[in-house]
Amino acid sequence: MKILFVASEAYPLVKTGGLGDVLYSLPHALHARGADVRLVLPGYRALLRQLDQVRMLGWLDVRGAEGIVSARILETRHPDYAFPLWVVDCPALFDREGNPYVDESGLDWPDNAERFAVFARV
Repeated sequence: MKILFVASEAYPLVKTGGLGDVLYSLPHALHARGADVRLVLPGYRALLRQLDQVRMLGWLDVRGAEGIVSARILETRHPDYAFPLWVVDCPALFDREGNPYVDESGLDWPDNAERFAVFARV
């Protein structure tokens, strides 16, 4: 069985709450039972810094509210994961410091709806 998980966070790479824990545990449990698992995450700056080797799988142009946004799809391995990770590297939407959802003052990033709508389309 092939299973694709798509999430905004996964422990230990990116974690702000319980979602990150689930997106670590559930894919691993299914992989241990023989599933062919992949996990797709946004290419946050902090996440990309943790990756040693990546392989580009391809480019995508996705229509967003403000026009076309380009994204690279990267594949990588991480020592905490028993299966490949895919990363949507879209600097226009995810290359920023700090929390994935809020800015340094604790306010939601004003373009969160756009960011995650484009991520969902990829």
